[in-house]
Amino acid sequence: MKIMKILYLSDDYPFSIVHHSLCRNLILNDIDVSAFYSLVEGKLRICDLRSTYTDVDYPQYPYEVNRKEWLFKYDFFYKIQSKYKFLLQQVEVTQFSMVHAATLFSEGAVALKLWKEKGIPYIVAVRRTDIHFYFKYMFHVWNLGLEILKNAKRVIFITENSFYVLTKHFLLKRDYQWLMDKMEVLPNGIDDFWIENSYPKKEKKNPCRLLYIGKFDKNKNVLSLLEAVLSLKKEFPNLFLTLVGGGQENHIKVIDYCNKFPNTFSYLGKITDKKELCSVIRKNDLFVMPSHSETFGLVYLEALSQGLPVLYTKGQGIDGVFTASVGEAVNSRSVSSIGDGIKKIIQKYDSYKSIDDMSGYSWFSIAKKYKQIYLDCESSHE
Repeated sequence: MKIMKILYLSDDYPFSIVHHSLCRNLILNDIDVSAFYSLVEGKLRICDLRSTYTDVDYPQYPYEVNRKEWLFKYDFFYKIQSKYKFLLQQVEVTQFSMVHAATLFSEGAVALKLWKEKGIPYIVAVRRTDIHFYFKYMFHVWNLGLEILKNAKRVIFITENSFYVLTKHFLLKRDYQWLMDKMEVLPNGIDDFWIENSYPKKEKKNPCRLLYIGKFDKNKNVLSLLEAVLSLKKEFPNLFLTLVGGGQENHIKVIDYCNKFPNTFSYLGKITDKKELCSVIRKNDLFVMPSHSETFGLVYLEALSQGLPVLYTKGQGIDGVFTASVGEAVNSRSVSSIGDGIKKIIQKYDSYKSIDDMSGYSWFSIAKKYKQIYLDCESSHE
């Protein structure tokens, strides 16, 4: 028997398995979930991941917007009002005990309207885009962001570091105790496959096989990574980087690098089969992804589960998550810093620790913690 009904708001739902993984495990924790998301017409045909989702036994309410509706893309307040109007037309919102907004601005603004007009309490998560786009460039919605934070029952941060990054904003840095009082730090989870098939770190005399998994966009910073690898070839002639994933604006440039330097780079394309991807990870020695910004970066955990030390960015993603030394943090804006980080991992390879128990990052365990948050919020609202 389901103990309460949650409306889960996430426009990224069709494009990231993170949200389905949480929804599915909330169901397993006896929470009744319905998912609502909006997207521009035609985008589903390009990058819809829902066919890879398993056990989708909960209602979904997609709002597909005409691609000619330019206001939806460029006018934030128009977008929120359109989403809210469609939601009320399609769903009887009073059935829900709680709203879970997956992002602060795009979903949090809808959750705030539901709270103001329907009296439904909400929790809200703060993600990379909220901090590094909305709170950086979209000054006209900053006050709205503060209002969303102040009226939320709980504010979820994926890492503790993201909380401290947000509190450096001038609107918050003088007084953020109220935010600290309602914050919760809950990481994203990883698929049970990686936990059940965890692999110990191997001893290596000459670790030289690097692995990157992800998109080839500007934020992932792949071109700087390629340059850093090339800068180390004289010192480490056997250094070799395998790339998995692809797409986005730098795809062609990455392929050009692979064709020009076949003894240094190899592109395997996208790999969706977990067993195949696991095999690729185990064949390599270290995982490298110096993104400019990351909310968390599940692929770091997947690599760690297979015994690979990782290269990540200072102040982003998993930086500060682990007390043990699992890799090196670098300045993503500096090719030399990336190169130094790779060199350090190679030279100190045996000093990095494996994460022996990844069970705390199972989606079921994380969903159980969300369940308790929902119950606590519902109790305090009554």
